[in-house]
Amino acid sequence: MTAKRKWSKAKVIVAIRERHRRGLSMTGVNRKDAKLYTATQRYFGGWHNAVSAAGLKPKLRRRWSKQIVIREIEARHRQGLPMANVNKHDGSLAGAAYQYFGSWNNALVAAGLPPKKRQWSRQRVIDEVRAWKARGLPTTRIWKEFPSLGTAARKYIGGWHEVMKAAGFESTPPKKWSPQRVIKELQAWHRQGLPKKYMGAEYRGLPGAVQRYFGNWKTALEAAGLKPHRQGKWSKQRIVQKIQNRRIRGLPIRSAMKQKKALRDAATRCFGNWPNALEAAGLLRPEDKPKPRQTWSEERVIAAIRKRHEKGLPLTSVHKDDVALSRAAIRHFGSWCNAVMAAGFQPTQRRWDKTLVVDEIRYRHQRGMTASSVWRDDSGLFCAGKRYFGSWQAAMFAAGLSESPKPKPKVRWSKQRVIEELRARHEAGRPLSCAFPANSRLCDAAKYYLGGWRNALAAAGIDPRATNSTYRKKAKGR
Repeated sequence: MTAKRKWSKAKVIVAIRERHRRGLSMTGVNRKDAKLYTATQRYFGGWHNAVSAAGLKPKLRRRWSKQIVIREIEARHRQGLPMANVNKHDGSLAGAAYQYFGSWNNALVAAGLPPKKRQWSRQRVIDEVRAWKARGLPTTRIWKEFPSLGTAARKYIGGWHEVMKAAGFESTPPKKWSPQRVIKELQAWHRQGLPKKYMGAEYRGLPGAVQRYFGNWKTALEAAGLKPHRQGKWSKQRIVQKIQNRRIRGLPIRSAMKQKKALRDAATRCFGNWPNALEAAGLLRPEDKPKPRQTWSEERVIAAIRKRHEKGLPLTSVHKDDVALSRAAIRHFGSWCNAVMAAGFQPTQRRWDKTLVVDEIRYRHQRGMTASSVWRDDSGLFCAGKRYFGSWQAAMFAAGLSESPKPKPKVRWSKQRVIEELRARHEAGRPLSCAFPANSRLCDAAKYYLGGWRNALAAAGIDPRATNSTYRKKAKGR
C-alpha cells in the first residue's frame, strides 16, 4: 500500500516543472492528475497561478467573440478537420458557437460554409452500426457519443434489439419490466449500497420502471421492504469537496448553483451565499463576485433625471440607454412623464407616425426586449402602435416581426378535444409521453379535464404500457 502523498507549495512547483520537463500537456490536468490539480487549488488558488509560480507561462483560455468563432471555424476548414461532432474534438469552440449563434449550423452559415446535416436512412443506420462495431466500441456508448445515430435508429428501424438484428449481430431482447422484477432489482441494487445516481448500465432501466409502476422512488422502496440510503450531513468541508470535485471532473461550476439545489442550499446555509462557497473552494473569479444591488427610491429617480438634464442628455426614449431608470420611474410615479414633472421639468412628447412606430419596434427587437412587456416599458409606443395600425399584432406585422397581422386564435380545450388529440397523435405514431416537449399543453389539459395523463390515455382507448409513456411530468428546463 503506497503512502499518501503530502503536498506543499514547494512540492506542487516541483511537480509542475517535472511535467513540463517530461513534455507532458499543461492543459486538462484536472482529468490527468487530479491530485496535483486539487493541490494547486488549495495552495495557489488556481492552476494558472501555480504555473506562474513555477516560472512557466500558463496557457490562457481563449476569449471568444463572434469574429473569433468564425475565424476558428475557417481555420478548421482549411486544415481539413471534421466539421461534425465538434463538441467531441473542441468543446470550447462548440460551446462558443452555440452561445453566439444559437447552434453549430448557424455558426457554419455565418462562416460561409454549408451546414452539416446527416441524411439518414435505414441502410445508413445499419452501415453506421456495423462501422461502430468494427471499431470495437461497445454499443452502450452510442446513445451518449453518437446521439443522432440512436435517434435515426429508433425512427427507421425501432428498438435497439431490432437494429442489431438488422445489422446482422446477435442481440438478446430486453427483459420485460413488471412490479415483481422492479422489487427484485431494487433489492439487488440496495445490497450493493450504490447511490441512486450511480446505477450504471446494469440498472439503466430501473428508474423508469420505478416511475411507471410505483409513481416515485419512496413508494417502490417501501414495496420492496427497504429504506432509502441516508445522505451524509452537509458541512463546510463537504461542500468545498463537492465543488472542487466538479472542477476536477470537468463539470461547470457556475451552473451548479441552479442545477444542484441541495448543494446550493447547503452552501447558502453554511457560507451565506454561493460566491463565498466558491471562494472557500479557491474557485472564485472576479465576475462571480455578487454586484451590489442598487435600490431605487423616488428621490434617487428624481436625482437621476436632473443629472441627465445637467449632462445635456435627452429626457425622451430613456428606455433605450437606461432601462433601470425608466422602469424605476414607472414603478414609483406611474409613468415617465409623471417622473419628469416631479423632477421639475416639462415632458416633451414624441411626434408619432407609422414610420417612427415601426423603427421603435425594430429597435426593441434588436436590443432583445420582449414584445409582451412593451405596454409597461414604453406605453407611448404601445398606444401609438394600436392607434396607427389598429392593434399591436398588426404593428408587429408591419415591422416584419410577425407572420400574421391577426393574433393567433387560442386553442379551446375540452374533455372531448383532449381525447381526439390523443387518438390523432397515436394514429400518426407521434410520441405519447407527457414529458415530450410538444405535449406540454395537451398534458396540462389532460390533467385539468381528466385528472391526469394516464386517465386521459385510458379514456382515449390507448394502453398506457404500449406507449411507454412517462406519467410524471419532468421539471422545467428540459
